Amino acid sequence: MRTGGKLMVAALTLGVALTSAPGTAHAWSCVSGYWRLPRAGAVDVPTDAVLWGHVARYTQLLGPSGEVVDVDERQLAIGGIGIDAERDSLPVLVPRAELQPNAEYTILSDQPSSGERLGFRTASGPATAAVPLPTLIATETGSGESWLGSLARHQSLEFEAFAEGQLALLGDIADAADGDALDGLVSLRELLTAPTETSGPMIDWLSEDSTLSVGVSDCTSWPPGAADRQDARFGAIDLAGNFSGWVDIPLELPSLEEAQANIERRDAERAEAVRQHIQEPRSAIANCSTAAGLGTRSAAGATWLSLSLGLLAASVRRRARR
Repeated sequence: MRTGGKLMVAALTLGVALTSAPGTAHAWSCVSGYWRLPRAGAVDVPTDAVLWGHVARYTQLLGPSGEVVDVDERQLAIGGIGIDAERDSLPVLVPRAELQPNAEYTILSDQPSSGERLGFRTASGPATAAVPLPTLIATETGSGESWLGSLARHQSLEFEAFAEGQLALLGDIADAADGDALDGLVSLRELLTAPTETSGPMIDWLSEDSTLSVGVSDCTSWPPGAADRQDARFGAIDLAGNFSGWVDIPLELPSLEEAQANIERRDAERAEAVRQHIQEPRSAIANCSTAAGLGTRSAAGATWLSLSLGLLAASVRRRARR
């Protein structure tokens, strides 16, 4: 490979390292977020199911003959995503009558004129089976910096896989103000309120599958002002909102000191990468011909640009944390 090619590979490699180093919480790593159930192609959907994550003004539910099914819009209060976010809500559409058994339904989602069609098939009746308790199988903590330069600290939890498109996961701080209202929870329908209401019990975390990330970062949720260690509890629901009950699981985020040390360690690794990779460009540029040197200097410029941007970002973060 020519020297110019080697330099370009070095620039690309370091550019990736500067933007995707381990331990960094970025927007694309979000596990928890906005979701919609039933999923496209779902089968055995109970006839008493509701549409999770759908907004009335952007959604139509069509029955087996293409008729529009009447629904009422509700919301479920959940913890807000992002640092210091206090409250958010998940829209829910509740059919006014039970769906027909063993029938094909279609959700025209986002905008009816766009033609996005999410089809599902109902089961022979309503949901009557008990919802199994979630079983935790793995957990991992991490820390780094957020996009805005704040210290990011999170904990990821993985539970045994749920049936595809049938169950969702929710979590709650056990001693939170809403604790008593959630202790005897049987169905999430008990917590649904009108879209205009801003009070009522709140679920801290909600995930559409068996994984969940919690904490203080751009794309996770943690009760504002809460201590790093919390006695939490988790449960599962089916598409009708029936609830499994709670499983107690303690949570503990990495400390601020651990997060800061992780950032400083990564910045030191970047500086060492700079030191190692600038030696070859200097030697190669000095020995190449004028014609070849044009391409080499261009590639070397790309290397320096990538490295400079990374070091500048690190400097901005350090100033922001002071």
